[in-house]
This record gives sequence, structure tokens and C-alpha cells, in this order.
Amino acid sequence: MRSRTAATHTAHLTRHRAFAHIRMFPTVRVSFAGCRAEARYAVLLDVVPVDGKRYRYAYHRSSWLVAGKADPPAPARLYPHPDSPFSGDQLRKQVVSFEKVKLTNNEMDKNGQLVLNSMHKYQPRIHLVLRREGAVNAPITDLEQEEFKTFIFPECVFTAVTAYQNQLIELDQSRLIDNLISKIDHRTNV
Repeated sequence: MRSRTAATHTAHLTRHRAFAHIRMFPTVRVSFAGCRAEARYAVLLDVVPVDGKRYRYAYHRSSWLVAGKADPPAPARLYPHPDSPFSGDQLRKQVVSFEKVKLTNNEMDKNGQLVLNSMHKYQPRIHLVLRREGAVNAPITDLEQEEFKTFIFPECVFTAVTAYQNQLIELDQSRLIDNLISKIDHRTNV
């Protein structure tokens, strides 16, 4: 399997209900070689904590620093690629892209999104699952009960954030809001 994924450092989550469906960026994209042409495979993605630490961004250093012990991990979820299962022949000829995967920090999510804690480091993993005859479309709830191989790309480790970690962006957003409020005030006072 070859990675066609750009290395990433942050993935944005949100606390606001209006933005409950945030897509992961950059997108995880993979291609496979060596699959049996006639076999059927499911391709799944999950994201696991890298360590037991919480992080903060140090502006003066332009780097992430350990800020303490990690929050309890969110419930683990497997995200099956929506086009699964694939034939081995299909996997050899195309790139599998997870552009539809969505992230949230809402542990109560019932939409199948991957649940992450903000300001924690995560490692995406790809699981290639050989589907058994007669169970090709059955849901996969326990990987250990399946014949599978897991692929990990260390260059894809990222820190999940709920807000921009750049003071200049926050300052520009604040100015924009102030300008909009002053325009509204000006129009209502006319």
C-alpha cells in the first residue's frame, strides 16, 4: 500500500452546533497493490490518540507544547469507506479517498462521525479487511473477528483543534466582527 496523503499538522473540529459536520483536511488518500483480483475488501479508517498528553500552541515558539494529561479518550469508531466493499482489482486501479469522513468533538454524536478531543494528537490508520463469502456487505463491528491488515503512516499525525491557533487570524476575525457591528449600528441610527 502506498500513501498519497499530504502530511498534516492540524485538523479542525468545532464546538458550535452549526458546524457539527467538519470534514478532515487534508484528505486521507491511499492506494493498494498486491490484492487478490477476485477477493472483496472493505477499507476502513479510524483515528487513535498518539499519547496520553494534551497540547497547547506556543505562539512565541510557533510550536506545540505539552499542556498536561490527556482527557479521557473518545469512544473508538471505525469509518467504513462509503464505496466498500471493493474488488481487489478495483483497489489496484484506483486511489481510495476518505474526503467524506467527518470529525466532531461531540461524544454524543449519532451520525457516524469520528469523535476527537481538541488539543490532542492523533494517528489516522487504514484497515484493509478481507470480506468472507456470504458476509461481504455485513457491518464490521469488531476488527479482531476479521482477517485484516492495518497501515499506519507516521507522517499523518495531527493535532485536533477547535479554533484557529494563530493570533493574527483571531485578530482579523475580531476586526471583521467589530466592523460588521459598527455598520449595523450606523444603519439603525440613521
